[in-house]
Amino acid sequence: MPSLISNHDLVLRRAFDFVGKVRAAYLEADNCFIISWENTTLSFRNSNSSLPNYKLNFQVALHSDGRIEIRWGDGVYPSTSVLSAGLGSYGTLCNSIISIDQEPFILGVKNYKYTEHGVWPTNQCVMFSLHDSGYKVETYGPF
Repeated sequence: MPSLISNHDLVLRRAFDFVGKVRAAYLEADNCFIISWENTTLSFRNSNSSLPNYKLNFQVALHSDGRIEIRWGDGVYPSTSVLSAGLGSYGTLCNSIISIDQEPFILGVKNYKYTEHGVWPTNQCVMFSLHDSGYKVETYGPF
């Protein structure tokens, strides 16, 4: 069992607020730092209304060699919403997005792919690897 570094409530600002427990741990054997959102619920942005039936679980793994992995666990996503995932950097010198271009992220344009309404990629993961020209999607699939 990894050691628990922190356990805080976190709200991520987007169309919805993701509210729930965030855990972080360093896995010495894998030389990897894990950030895990566990049983997060959705609430409407700038509102006290919540969507308690939509529980989401996901992780981000930061590997010492520069690889970044996104892992989706169990989850139920609203039928009125789509999900997009990828890496992005913004600013005057950097402005790029690396998007996943595989099931279920099939809608949209080249650098902005998203799921159909209500789709949560349960038990799927994606690995971004660092190359000379920047990050690329290395692997995608079930775990």
